[in-house]
Amino acid sequence: MLRLLAIFLATVFSSLKPAVGAPVLDQSWTDTSRWTATSSVVGDWGFTAQTFTTGFSGTISTVEIYVQRQHIGQINPASLAVSIWSVSEGIPSTELANRVVPNGEVPPRNQPDWLVVDFSDAGLYTSAGQEYAIVFSSEGQTWYDWLGSRGEPYYSRGRVLTYTYAANDWHAPLAAR
Repeated sequence: MLRLLAIFLATVFSSLKPAVGAPVLDQSWTDTSRWTATSSVVGDWGFTAQTFTTGFSGTISTVEIYVQRQHIGQINPASLAVSIWSVSEGIPSTELANRVVPNGEVPPRNQPDWLVVDFSDAGLYTSAGQEYAIVFSSEGQTWYDWLGSRGEPYYSRGRVLTYTYAANDWHAPLAAR
């Protein structure tokens, strides 16, 4: 099975589970000393994506993101949505699988940590050399920070994109240009 780890401008982990055996690491960037940037999302604003290119073929099992809640004092905070999308011409195009993480399972503000999102029952098979995207969004008026890096070198097998409803398109955030 393929295991993915995504960090805004910093990390995409992918690992594959062959027909028999434990997951195999495919893509990663885990230099935590460089994680200085954040990409915050809220449901009515838009969402953020990290594209990645698989090195192996296999079925996605998990996605791991370095994240924290940002909301303060909300009565009914919204859940976090993490999804895998196909990519066409470098842009996320079609959602292939989606998981919703209850707000209480996301690391709290000022205590970012790895959040493991299970995709093992989605049956999402990926092909070596294909580009996909991990998309991060909120299901309502709740802010989440997906932490990453502004420093060089960047992850070379993909890029960070944001989608804003106001602009109605995907674009590279200013920090990534």
